[in-house]
Amino acid sequence: KQWYQRRVRASPKLLCVGCATGIICWDVVSQKGSNLPSRATVYLTRSAVSMLTAAPGGRYCLASTQSEVLLLDTITGEEPIPIRSIAAPGIILHSPLYPFSLVTEGKRFHVLRGMTEGCETFSGLQSGVACAAWSGAHLLLSLRSSPLVLYLSLYCAEEVQSKLSSQCQVLINLHKTVTYSEGESWSVEGLTVNDSGERLAVLASTDTGTASVFIFGLSMSTTSVFESDIISGLPSRPTLIEYQHQQGGLLCICCESGDVSFLTDTAAHGLPNHLTT
Repeated sequence: KQWYQRRVRASPKLLCVGCATGIICWDVVSQKGSNLPSRATVYLTRSAVSMLTAAPGGRYCLASTQSEVLLLDTITGEEPIPIRSIAAPGIILHSPLYPFSLVTEGKRFHVLRGMTEGCETFSGLQSGVACAAWSGAHLLLSLRSSPLVLYLSLYCAEEVQSKLSSQCQVLINLHKTVTYSEGESWSVEGLTVNDSGERLAVLASTDTGTASVFIFGLSMSTTSVFESDIISGLPSRPTLIEYQHQQGGLLCICCESGDVSFLTDTAAHGLPNHLTT
């Protein structure tokens, strides 16, 4: 039933819907036309699904409930496997290009390698992870009530490391990058990177309640940002941002009023500058 639906996540080959009692998966590659196949694979869970992420290859899907993270193998069709006992899983997010997945839990986070090849845990954070995004094999994240965007590099040269770096580095400090009024404090609430990895959008709010969307040119090869710009003309306070995969530079911005704005890149170079609602 539709009212059981909790989360929806798609990869180029797989559509997954999280529900109150399980997960439904459709193979969208073999389907021709606009309608979904009538048959789907159903996986039962012990409690409601809170978040989903699907691997680009279409075989694996990760799902989190209140008390555990589950691994689904859509090829074998076996029951979901608890891959790690986590007291309160938060964000789960799969890299669109590399076999890495992020799972946050309180003041620490886990990076799963190859879904079934192991897990690295990073602890000792000052607070929980507020938001995260992948740029290739680089994990970008921000902590709650923090103006910093941090990054963790998971590869060296052209080969993926089996052992991850143990420390996140600062990529952006909004207090140094953007203009703000005296006494205000920025907190990063959302991160999203476009398909080419050349642009990073940041949703941030101040302690006075205002919110803004910033666009940065991004170069993870030199771990630097440039050409920062603020998006103006939004119909109301922005609440969610997301670059649409396989749509070039299209950035979707959801606003408090229910409006959705689309920011398109009309220039061959430089930052996006064309906003429609």
